[in-house]
Amino acid sequence: MIKTHSLFKKYFLILTAVILLIAVAVSGVLLLVSSGLVFDKYFIILIMTLFVILIISVSAVLFCLMFRQLSQTLGHITKISDSIAKGKIENKIPLSGIKEFYELELSLDRLTDAVIKSDKVKNQFVSNVCHELRTPLTSISGFVDGIIDGTIPPDKEPQYLNLISHEVKRLARLTNLLLNLEQLESGQLKPVLTNTNVISVIVDILNTFEKNISKKNIEILGLNAGTVQVYADKDMLYQVMYNLIENAVKFTPKNGYIEFKFNDDEMYSNICVKNNGEGLTEGERKKVFNRFYKTDSSRASDTIGAGLGLNIVKSIIAIHNGKIAVDSVEGEYTQFSFSIPKSSI
Repeated sequence: MIKTHSLFKKYFLILTAVILLIAVAVSGVLLLVSSGLVFDKYFIILIMTLFVILIISVSAVLFCLMFRQLSQTLGHITKISDSIAKGKIENKIPLSGIKEFYELELSLDRLTDAVIKSDKVKNQFVSNVCHELRTPLTSISGFVDGIIDGTIPPDKEPQYLNLISHEVKRLARLTNLLLNLEQLESGQLKPVLTNTNVISVIVDILNTFEKNISKKNIEILGLNAGTVQVYADKDMLYQVMYNLIENAVKFTPKNGYIEFKFNDDEMYSNICVKNNGEGLTEGERKKVFNRFYKTDSSRASDTIGAGLGLNIVKSIIAIHNGKIAVDSVEGEYTQFSFSIPKSSI
């Protein structure tokens, strides 16, 4: 922390020291005059007058210097305030060290940091929201183009029209979730809890990723469990599973696998989504649920989607009074596991 000093105290001490020195000097002169038996009242008056003039002159100089420094500091603070108001923000505000302005300068410094952070968050939010909205729009566009150009045969058109319908509904759900993200985190948005077959939800989502799954020759494991009932909001559960499956498909290598695991205990339904691949570093595991966090873009060009989806997932699980965790070993696998209460808690 920077060492502060009081500007008024500093100049007061300097002025006091100067006055004492002048007083000592004048006293010495008068002592010499008295010891020399020279007594000229006019001389003494002259000495005293010079003493007073000297004190006034020194005081004036010191006060000018003090007010000049005050003026410069105030001018600097005013300039910084104007810059913040105009959006031209400095990265760091230099502190003068003057005690009288120290708290004000610290407040401006904190305000600058907050504004810079807010701008970064805003830019990240726009970027991530654009990606989150682009994903279903890309799927819809691909399916429609496939129907128009004949890539999708006529006998399969109803199947893909059904997928398009699912993606349109997902887009509407995603838009609502984005608009209500703050409500999700504050707990104001309450889930509509029903018994939901999570296997059915997963199969619907896997169908939307059919092209990428086939292209990578990804093996899907663990869906032979029949019916797995969970007590959750169906639309929110769909969003959770969509984001987890989307990430799994992205990061699973060719000829890899995605495995689903289900088990219950006395109070919770537990669901795991595991895929082999590069995995996450320890630092990435700690930050992966943070809003706007993106994993290292050098690992894969499509990692941009990690910015908002997993934060939404965590928020949804939280309002279900559940928990979510990630387990990963670099170069081997990544596994997301979440638990949802079987009934209202």
